[in-house]
Amino acid sequence: MRRELISRILSVVLAGALTVQLIPGFSSPAFAEENEGEEVSEVAEGITLSGTGHVQDYGDIEGEYKDGVLRIGTQGESKRLENICISINGTDGLTGTLRYRVHVQNIGWQDWVESGSVAGTSGQALRLEGIQMELTGELAEKYVVLYSVHIQDYGDAQGWITGGMIAGTSGESKRLEELRVKIVPKEEANIGPTVIYHVHRQDYGWESDWKRDGQVSGTTGQSKRLEAINVSVINTDFTGGVRYKTHVQDIGWQDWATNGDLSGTSGQSKRLEAIKIELTGELSENYNIYYRVHAEGYGWLDWTSNGKEAGTEGLGRRLEAIQIVLVGKGESEPGDLNGIKSAYPFAFYSSVSAVPLVDKSAYRSAGYSSAQEFRAAIIRNCERLEYVGYLHSGHWVTGYIDCTGSTAIAFRDALKTAKINGTSDVGTRADGTPVRTVSVTYYDKYSDGRDSYGFYRNGIFSVNSFFLNKMVKWRGISYVPQPVGDGWSNDEWVEYLSKYNFQAGDVIIWYYDTSSGGKSFQHMTIYAGIEDGIAYEWTASSAYNGYVKCPLSSRSTIFDGFAMFRATNDNEAIVGMN
Repeated sequence: MRRELISRILSVVLAGALTVQLIPGFSSPAFAEENEGEEVSEVAEGITLSGTGHVQDYGDIEGEYKDGVLRIGTQGESKRLENICISINGTDGLTGTLRYRVHVQNIGWQDWVESGSVAGTSGQALRLEGIQMELTGELAEKYVVLYSVHIQDYGDAQGWITGGMIAGTSGESKRLEELRVKIVPKEEANIGPTVIYHVHRQDYGWESDWKRDGQVSGTTGQSKRLEAINVSVINTDFTGGVRYKTHVQDIGWQDWATNGDLSGTSGQSKRLEAIKIELTGELSENYNIYYRVHAEGYGWLDWTSNGKEAGTEGLGRRLEAIQIVLVGKGESEPGDLNGIKSAYPFAFYSSVSAVPLVDKSAYRSAGYSSAQEFRAAIIRNCERLEYVGYLHSGHWVTGYIDCTGSTAIAFRDALKTAKINGTSDVGTRADGTPVRTVSVTYYDKYSDGRDSYGFYRNGIFSVNSFFLNKMVKWRGISYVPQPVGDGWSNDEWVEYLSKYNFQAGDVIIWYYDTSSGGKSFQHMTIYAGIEDGIAYEWTASSAYNGYVKCPLSSRSTIFDGFAMFRATNDNEAIVGMN
């Protein structure tokens, strides 16, 4: 009687835990729930289940089949399940059966077994940690098997599972204490794919619940790294599932993990830095999987999907939180889900080495013994650079631009094969620091391709020749072209730049659409910031023999679109991708 009372109380708690708040714009139904705290869905008429389980200290015990649900094991006693044996009855006239497999401590996943067979171990005191179940044959065409487990420390938080996905955990060393199984007519199951996930956090360990459909997993504002993650797609009638891989501190990209397996590390205090997630099988043909991450130093990056990178690589930045959501094919990406806005326009950032453009003879002709010596000279002279002087066709071309901070890399790399003739102060700022001009002469095979503003047409920031076609593609990094149609208004520019936190000095590459569907990159400018509500850029101007400041709204009427890049320091640029 006491056990029956406890069971009914747990039924109420479980039903409440299974209630999923649907996100507007997404179709992610949970199983239909009945009134009065009854178990979800109607059971299959005529089909019954029976079984046994080996329970720590108790040995083999009979399962209890009541109200269409088979229960094996215990709750509230901290006793591990060590093996199970389940039989399906009353399936006369239908081909197929119930099959299952278990994840065992120190062993891992065992082979699949069918109805009436033992899965697990005996006499070895090894806990069950996870289980997968499915129906086969004609039985699978008419019915669905639902299964739920009581997990050490987590209780019933995971909810009901179907579709052969993992109930329990893999790689978390958590015992299963109770298993519940029921067979439901397919038309009563109200199946709709749902993505569930949870993470291991620095100092806190594994989350005690599973997040789903875009809920935030992890922490923000606490500087806690993610160390591991598992992801599952449950309640699906499609073949296939989900797989994912993580980029781990000191390790790099790991192999793919699938359907609830652990990705990352346990007990090694290593941060996750990036992640890729993708769907497989029929599931991938009907749904896209979107995800975005909260990265150290950046905040929320933009959404990406279907196996693309999210996070950072080569920057030593930890992942701190993640959102994941399933979206039906043809539906739009999630946007500001749960009130969260992406702080940056890219989902992934990677460092890109500033590779020399020319061979050794070029910098030696410029009077330097090594590329390193030349780079040091450029950096030293560009430390407070505001005025740039170029010797071109026998005359000096100068232009005013604030080249401190991230912008300086554009000039430092454009000047990579130039000899510094000297520097001179031509005035002072309001704070008394000097305004300096640097004069240079080019010594390399690209000098004829240089424009009159000191940038190579085929140089590092002239994107057609080097930056996109070589540097970017060598590293497998892409960029995000942003079309502007007939041009953006100033308000549209301000909204875009503010949304993604672009800073003065970031680089803008402008392009035309080609007849073949490609993009012809033609011009580079420097974002100059927002002044009095107007978004400006610095752009080369032959009329002024240098750089002038003009509104971005006027520039965007000339080209078909643009891509923006950030530069970070003397040796690397940061390139984003979606």
